[in-house]
Amino acid sequence: MTKKIFIFIVLIAALISCSKENGESISPVKDAKTLVINATIGNPATKLSYTDNESGGYTATFNGNEQLQLYFLDAESKVISNDIVKVDQYSISDDGKSAKFIVTDLEIPSNAVKIFSYIDFSGSSVNYTDTLSVNDLSLQNNLSEAQGHHILSGSVNVADLTSTTSGTAFTTIKYAYKTSLLRFNLSFPVDIPVDPSKTMITISNQNKTIHNLVDFAWGEMSSDKSEAGNIVIYPTKVDTLENSVVAVACVWAADDFKDTRVTATIGEDRYYVDLNLAKTTLEAGKVYDVTRTLAASPKPVMIWTADDAGSVAFTSGGTTPVANDWLSFADGKVSWTANTTGAPRTATLAFANGSTYKVTQVVPADFKGTYDFTSKIFSNSSFIKAADPGTISGVTFGDPLDGTESLEENGKTYKNNIGVQGLYYSDVICDATVQIDYTNQTASFGLFMDGRKAQPCSSLTGTYIYACYIPEMASWGTSGWTSPWNFVQADLGTPDYTWMWFTVSDDFKTITFANPVASTTAQRLGHDPAATNDYIIGITIAISSSEDASSANVSGSYNVIYQCNKDLTFTRK
Repeated sequence: MTKKIFIFIVLIAALISCSKENGESISPVKDAKTLVINATIGNPATKLSYTDNESGGYTATFNGNEQLQLYFLDAESKVISNDIVKVDQYSISDDGKSAKFIVTDLEIPSNAVKIFSYIDFSGSSVNYTDTLSVNDLSLQNNLSEAQGHHILSGSVNVADLTSTTSGTAFTTIKYAYKTSLLRFNLSFPVDIPVDPSKTMITISNQNKTIHNLVDFAWGEMSSDKSEAGNIVIYPTKVDTLENSVVAVACVWAADDFKDTRVTATIGEDRYYVDLNLAKTTLEAGKVYDVTRTLAASPKPVMIWTADDAGSVAFTSGGTTPVANDWLSFADGKVSWTANTTGAPRTATLAFANGSTYKVTQVVPADFKGTYDFTSKIFSNSSFIKAADPGTISGVTFGDPLDGTESLEENGKTYKNNIGVQGLYYSDVICDATVQIDYTNQTASFGLFMDGRKAQPCSSLTGTYIYACYIPEMASWGTSGWTSPWNFVQADLGTPDYTWMWFTVSDDFKTITFANPVASTTAQRLGHDPAATNDYIIGITIAISSSEDASSANVSGSYNVIYQCNKDLTFTRK
């Protein structure tokens, strides 16, 4: 400390010895080769950096890592030149409240009328350019990162600089904050293990009045480029005895914090509290201690049910009735009307305490309707042309050919409850099954590939007047599909049928058999007698001389193939 004070005194003495009597300039300011900026912080005189002290507060000090983003501007506020200047560590005052920044080898442009500067920190989270600066507040992992987001700006007219015979110019700039800190002291309502790295705290505002990305020019926010959104922070301290955490966020002080909520997420559990500050906007440069007790947020409830009207008790709904179209809440019950739309439907109730209740009504018959079907198409038929990809419009899901037969495969039993019409002329139907798991809330669609029997087709003439749907088969090589191929495999083993399983989208509007990216995700015919090419890669429509779709009757040439080089996709109209 003695050495620091001594060197600082020597520096100041040297500068003072070169000053002119009565403090008047005796050389042109723009001829100066050194510029000394005395940095002071305007009210409230808080801090450039924070250090936790024993009482839990913050001390306000320069720490020696600060630097200036310095700009010389012309009369139209255009940047003529800029520089980065580190703080003179030996000039920091004993109380850490003031410091100097010294620019050497100075060249003040002849048309410069103003000096504008920002104070930032070594490793600052703010990005500076020639004209704009970007402060991305969306993620702040700890106290140090929060501090790095601070914005302090100040300016002085070049004409107001004073200079000495030694070519040194002096000025004092009072820097003002544009940002503030929120220091959260959050207590959890239950005794839970809190891991700082896994406890995410989100600051959100339903009115979109908090900015998580601030573009600013010369200290003022650029409203057209700045973005409103959530700010995510992580705890800087955990108190396991008090079951609480401390977390710090740097925010743009001029934002409106009315209706702001703080949410802590640990795994699948969520805890929340409303910010409810005394003032909706903050005073720049201040630290606001926010001590709150979090409440456990009710977990979202989601159920799938059939199309009948029904209701269920829901104790977390409060006392205020809530309604959303066919879904409603009153007297402690969530109720829904019968679904007569002919399609699956979903609605969600949102409650004031943050809880939600989502109901999906769906039965297999809801899949009936009109679809477009898209895939890569090979064709030896007048029914459709080859295309890559091609689309058939007006494919209909209706009643199956036989919805009473129970069919077993791989230890599971299915009944076909849908008939797909339009993939091959108008009178050849491909049966399918829709399987709905209400417990796990999943729906799957299986297109039935029947190697047992073919259907008569009025559009066919000659020897082959029957048609059947069977799987197109292939082998898997080192990088995907390969030979041996079996485009027309009439005998599928025991049983002599299978289903091609499609994925149903969350909104039930698209049904897709995806081209797999690995053999482990490809669908295989486990009972295929041709073990080397037992991967299903598409739909083959073969023609037969008999209703018995055996290899003795089925033509060896395909009539139409829908192949999964492109995903096979049904899209509901």
